Amino acid sequence: MARLIPKISVDEISLKPERDVARILIDNLPQDCIVYHSYPWLKAERNDYHKGVTLKEGEADFVIVDPQYGILILEVKGGEVEYDAPYHKWYRILNNGDKREIKNPFEQASKNTHFLKNQILSCSFPGQSSLPCAFGYAVVFPDCKYSGSVPPGADNAIVLSAEDLPILH
Repeated sequence: MARLIPKISVDEISLKPERDVARILIDNLPQDCIVYHSYPWLKAERNDYHKGVTLKEGEADFVIVDPQYGILILEVKGGEVEYDAPYHKWYRILNNGDKREIKNPFEQASKNTHFLKNQILSCSFPGQSSLPCAFGYAVVFPDCKYSGSVPPGADNAIVLSAEDLPILH
């Protein structure tokens, strides 16, 4: 059983899709794995317009640290999701059939992965250009069987959906 940080019960995770993914991860990953849920980050960036610093905020749904394999960042999108390839837009299909635009989960996962990689490098491996372990990201759609296309630069191999949850370990 993996360790969950923050140290809370999986049942305390407010969003059902994230709770479902957390339960699978905690119950099935080895005990030397650490699963960070809702990992927040803050990045200072120079702002030429105001000649100062702007703080950019982010949050990774899950950061999995496996000492044997490396680091995996997961972005979770619940509900029935759809990608509109010609317009490069993602939607959640509501119960009444309407569509609500959502953030591109691949962009979110990529941004989180590269930020965290750079933070780890600057804090723990200064001067190095790569981590001494594997790292990457995946997108999880736990409430649907996703079979649509993915945006340019992404690959179906990093898409996990409802039917993949039982083997997510």
